[in-house]
Amino acid sequence: SQGEFMFTKNFNSKVSCTFRREASALVAPDSTIAQQVLVPFRYFMLDVDGVDLRDAAWRGGYVDADLSTRLITAAECWVRATVKALADRIARPETVRALAFCVDKAHARVVAERLTRDAGLKARALTDETPREDRLRAKDDLREGVVQVLCVVDLFNEGVDIPDVNTLFLYRPTESSTVFLQQLGRGLRRHPTKDMLTVFDLTGRQHPSFRADRNL
Repeated sequence: SQGEFMFTKNFNSKVSCTFRREASALVAPDSTIAQQVLVPFRYFMLDVDGVDLRDAAWRGGYVDADLSTRLITAAECWVRATVKALADRIARPETVRALAFCVDKAHARVVAERLTRDAGLKARALTDETPREDRLRAKDDLREGVVQVLCVVDLFNEGVDIPDVNTLFLYRPTESSTVFLQQLGRGLRRHPTKDMLTVFDLTGRQHPSFRADRNL
């Protein structure tokens, strides 16, 4: 079943990360280095009743169009799980500065709409169709709290520095450990306003062939 494995990946030569089901911990040979580079984080693999990808189209991996349709159709389920997670795990939702990783543009737009309407978070979809000027402004808006969640596809997997990010929502599964760690890394940068990163995994029940641990 989902998440029933443990793995460790190196962020660099001195900082690695160990994951277990519903738990995670940073470990490093030199804890001082780890504390200088990364914030600690907590990882919640949520039960999302109604999101079931076991019979999803599979061609050596998920088919994005099919995956997007299924997740959009199951919106009520992951919205409900998101609202509950925020209530249970976030003491002050107004302080959330988050990235939400989505399957495609249609999925990102729906996630942004539903987070704004049902979860009380100011969310905005950001895709490769968004003009560069608007993308740059979106990062500033996130820092300032004008928007709380940027719903993205692949834009912010790597190469984007927003240290203010203190929450990640994983709304799509990925078998790539590289992509997963790039996404996680978007929130691990140390910042004076942040003492911890919170990660919510809302990817639901996976296809039988889905095995992230095979790609580590």
